[in-house]
Amino acid sequence: MENEEPEASAVLENNMKKKSATKKAKLIPLDNERMEQYFTEMIDLAQEYDIKEKMSESIDEDPHGWIQLYSGRKFYTLKPRVEDIDIEDISHSLSNMCRFTGHVKQFYSVAQHSVLVSHLCGDENALYGLLHDASEAYLVDMPRPIKRLETFSNFRAIEHNIMSIIAKKFGLPDIEPSAVKAADIKILATEARDLMAPLHPDWIQPCEPYPFKIDPLPPAEAKDLFMDRYIELTHGKNY
Repeated sequence: MENEEPEASAVLENNMKKKSATKKAKLIPLDNERMEQYFTEMIDLAQEYDIKEKMSESIDEDPHGWIQLYSGRKFYTLKPRVEDIDIEDISHSLSNMCRFTGHVKQFYSVAQHSVLVSHLCGDENALYGLLHDASEAYLVDMPRPIKRLETFSNFRAIEHNIMSIIAKKFGLPDIEPSAVKAADIKILATEARDLMAPLHPDWIQPCEPYPFKIDPLPPAEAKDLFMDRYIELTHGKNY
C-alpha cells in the first residue's frame, strides 16, 4: 500500500508532461507557405458565405437578418409575421431564460414568472398575463434601466412591433391591460424578496410583495407549467 501513492504520483506527473508537450506543439508557428494556404482558404470561405447570404436575402426578399427558433423555423426580427409565432417556441425560450439577467440565488425563468402573472391579473386578462413577456422569446429579457434609455428607443419599437404580432396571433388586445401591469409590478417585488440577495437600499419597491413564497422550477418543469396553463386558458385551441 505504501508504494501505491508514489506510483500514482509518477503517472500523474507523466500525464502532465504529455499535456504540456501537446500545448507547446500547438504553439509552433506555421511556415510562410502554410500560412498563405490557410489565409487563401479563409478568404474563399468568407466569399462563399457572402454569396450564400446574398442568395438568402434575394430568396426571402428581406434584407434583414433572421434567427432560427426552437421549432426550426426562421424568424425575421424586424419583419415578424403572424404565421411564424408558435406557442411551443415561446414556452421553450422563456423557460430557458433567467429573470434579473441571472442575478438570482438559483435559476428562475421568465416562463414561471409569466404563469404567476397569469394567475394574479384576473380571469379576463389571464392569457395576456401568460404572454405579456412573449416578445422576449424572440429578443431577450432586457434589463429595465437599459431598455428605458433613449439610445434603446429602436429596441423598444421592435419589441412593441413583435408584441403586436403576438397579440394578433392569440387574439389579445394591442395595449397591455392595467391589471397585468399591476400584477407584474407586485410579482417583481415578490421575486426580489424571495430570489435575490438582500436588496440594495437604493432599490425601493413601489408596492408590498405577495404573501406567498416563490419556489423556482428548473426549465423543463417551468415549460410544462407554462404549456399546461396555456392549454387551460385556451381549452387546447390550436392558434
